[in-house]
Amino acid sequence: MSHQKRIAIITGSNRGLGKAIVQYLAQSEFSQFYHVIMTGRNVDQVSLAQEEILQNIQKQKQKCQIEVQRLDVADSKSIKQFSNWFQNNFDRYDVLFNNAGVVNKQLDDYNLQKKPDQENARWTMQTNFFGTIELTKCLLPNLSQDGKILMMSSNLGILQYQGEKGKQFLSNHNLNEQDLIQAAQNYINNANQNDTTMFCNSSYHTSKALLNSYCRIVGPKILEPNQSMYAISPGWVKTDMGGEFAEETIEQSGPFLADLITKLPYGRNKLSFKFIEKMKEIDY
Repeated sequence: MSHQKRIAIITGSNRGLGKAIVQYLAQSEFSQFYHVIMTGRNVDQVSLAQEEILQNIQKQKQKCQIEVQRLDVADSKSIKQFSNWFQNNFDRYDVLFNNAGVVNKQLDDYNLQKKPDQENARWTMQTNFFGTIELTKCLLPNLSQDGKILMMSSNLGILQYQGEKGKQFLSNHNLNEQDLIQAAQNYINNANQNDTTMFCNSSYHTSKALLNSYCRIVGPKILEPNQSMYAISPGWVKTDMGGEFAEETIEQSGPFLADLITKLPYGRNKLSFKFIEKMKEIDY
């Protein structure tokens, strides 16, 4: 393994946007400067995705290094195992792309009018918020001095979709990590009550709103002076999660997401801790 290259960890990279991020990074002009670690809960599926990508780039003279490791961000044990593996093999990484995410289509988690289900709320929050934050914390000590953390979010996570109390709460810059974790737990506990004065019904929308606030408010408090964190909106993309009626294809969105690794500046800059879509800041 080369420690001279920029090291990028991509979660949920066995399919969809996660796979596309690796694919377009591997095809980019900067590919030779990167060592990519593809991860997912099913390591066999991630390995198949790796093989497809390597076959697609086999004619390139310069190739990024790509390896595979199991990581289920919804499982604390898996997070610890991955973190231990990483620390035993690397001294630092430069990019953590928290791409892994879920939405429960059976319960129509995009429907703001539908009463939330407590089990679904817990399942969604575990991957989209709790697990993402836990992984970020576990790996934070190994983030390079100018490294960046990318949080895959969604336009559905903007404050506009939340209740008035929720908007006020998530706009409070005195919030800390524990405040947000407790809010997520309260959302789960109160899911069946259908109280939309605080948070909206959709556990997907709310999980991303909490993640956005973590990036915007907690990120600057936990990172070193030249490190950065970003919330990312990929747009509405035709994937298993986005559905067939989405506005963009993976071919349209994938290059932008790969550019966030290669072209978005390393180190602190004017876009740090912002909500980004197509390399431009959008409103939280």
